[in-house]
Amino acid sequence: MPTVNLLLPAEPDILADFYALEEGLLIQLRPLPGDDGESWSPLPGHVDGEAIYQSYLRVLDALTSGTADVVYGRADLVPGVPMLIGADGRTELVQLLDVQVEARDLIHLGWLRDELAKAEDDLSTFLDDVAGDRHAPWWKGEGTDGPAVAAWTRRALAPVLKTEITREAAKDRADLLAVVRAGAGQERIELTAAQEEVYGRFMVALIRATAGSRTDAHLTAFATGLL
Repeated sequence: MPTVNLLLPAEPDILADFYALEEGLLIQLRPLPGDDGESWSPLPGHVDGEAIYQSYLRVLDALTSGTADVVYGRADLVPGVPMLIGADGRTELVQLLDVQVEARDLIHLGWLRDELAKAEDDLSTFLDDVAGDRHAPWWKGEGTDGPAVAAWTRRALAPVLKTEITREAAKDRADLLAVVRAGAGQERIELTAAQEEVYGRFMVALIRATAGSRTDAHLTAFATGLL
């Protein structure tokens, strides 16, 4: 089975919504037995809600429990993952995770993102029904309708589904991945000035893909050493 390497920052501001997908949405999209004994899901018939759910769980497993501890505030760092240090030798940036997942699992999660973006019929009604809960993870003052849930889901999936659309962005990712792999097993990786520039471009693109507002983007940039 083909695999894909993800490069993810162990940062709650970027990964928390991805972790919230299960309780917030995915469990409710799994097919359940209907009154006639047939399974039913608000997703269109050609989209397998159970396959999406299982793929999501496998990606979570690949992130390791240490990442969940950081996301949920139970720990400051993921054990065994080096901290990136700025070119000044002092500034702590982030821990970047080198994660390998199956390509099919990302395809399944892409189904979810794409179907929610064009939701209609049962799925549109379902999203409108669940959107009004202001305690739900998608509620950030951005609306209580189906499109708000779809937009939140797109941002939640962005860390694992984001693809580099320019040659420069793809090279930045490859260069940064090489730095992380070369420093595996160390407590810290001190970046050169050139490597820090690569890090900055990579993180800015990821922040833009995941942040729901300018305020969120500003706070995330500050937390990751970009401001």
